[in-house]
Amino acid sequence: MEIKLIARTYELDEENCPTGSPLIEIDSQLLAGKAAGICYMPDDYLSEGINNEEKCLKRAKMTAENGHYSTWEHMSVSLLITDIPKMLAMMLNNTQYYSTSEKSGRYTKMEGVGKDKEYYDKWLNIFKALINLQYGDILSDSEIEKKAQENARYMLSVFTPTTMIFTCPYGRLMIVFQQLLSFANDAKLTKKGTFYTQLQEACKDFVNKACVTLKIDKISLRENKFRKYPLFLPNNFIEAPVYYIIDTEDIDKEDYFGNTYTVNYWGSLAQLAQVQRHRTLNYSIKLPDKENIDFYIPKILTGRLRDKWYNDLAYLLSVEEIIPQATMVKITEQGTVENLVLKSFERMCNHAQLETALQTKEILETYYKNTESDYAKRYLLTFIDSQTGKAVRRCKAHYSCTSPDTFCINNIYFNDNKTI
Repeated sequence: MEIKLIARTYELDEENCPTGSPLIEIDSQLLAGKAAGICYMPDDYLSEGINNEEKCLKRAKMTAENGHYSTWEHMSVSLLITDIPKMLAMMLNNTQYYSTSEKSGRYTKMEGVGKDKEYYDKWLNIFKALINLQYGDILSDSEIEKKAQENARYMLSVFTPTTMIFTCPYGRLMIVFQQLLSFANDAKLTKKGTFYTQLQEACKDFVNKACVTLKIDKISLRENKFRKYPLFLPNNFIEAPVYYIIDTEDIDKEDYFGNTYTVNYWGSLAQLAQVQRHRTLNYSIKLPDKENIDFYIPKILTGRLRDKWYNDLAYLLSVEEIIPQATMVKITEQGTVENLVLKSFERMCNHAQLETALQTKEILETYYKNTESDYAKRYLLTFIDSQTGKAVRRCKAHYSCTSPDTFCINNIYFNDNKTI
């Protein structure tokens, strides 16, 4: 893994020229101190009282010691991370305090980390031939290639190296570092198998290299609200007073459909990577026991091809100890009805990954059927046909589409379970 700083926030003077120093940590403290001055002092931002360097550093230290970290989040840093394991990228993308741009498994050919590359290439060719056979009369060569890549990537390890730009407020990044290290040093997780040990090593590597890149000697801010790393259930516990340590390992969150909702479903790790990009919603997962692992099977595969697909994935898992992206995990999704509708404008479409589109459709229909909230029921009518109780595509939900999918143009829709 390599990490490079490619951009960061600078304070500007009155002529709009950067005034920052080469030392990010010092600049962050000064900006945090000035922001704290806005909170605590009657002076103008440009006044000597707020801009005095010694007083700025003192206020920054005070806010950090008091756990008032929002003043530290006015500086953002952008990291170019190459060869980052996909699963670690998913952890970073679950923080909700970020912007990210990541290499696409649909638009680019991915590389495996071992035996999975061989199987990725094998199934890439199978999907190309199969898609061409069924849809070659309507899809271009480029579209066939993209859809084949999207499906073949299920074979790849969830630790496949990828590339991303990750932008995060400096103050929040310090807390993410601490949470990742806490996760990495959790002995209970180490005992759970290679998935966790690989991820723990990746967390350590990321934090160490990021600190070197940012010239940070120590993590200056600490998690002070005892929040746990949000992706995994049961979550990784931060050191806290005993009354915060609540054991939820054997308790699942229950489905609930009011003005807010909680829903549990099984989805692949590849689907999780896509849906968690909706930062207005909360996602967490539980991994199944090794003996209960199942895999997602693309709808286009039937008969012996389904069996071959499943057997190849089982081989990678059992012999090579590769965790394929097709591995099914229990996903808990939580949010408001408004933000589910926002998600649906992205995912109720042939452009979306089919697994995600079908799951979003099911959530909408289940929500509408089970809610007793008149408000939620009415809001869901954005995507629900009130006569049938079935969800409609976004192009039928007051959405003005500027780039219709080839399947849409040919009247083939994911609702029919025929697309790929």
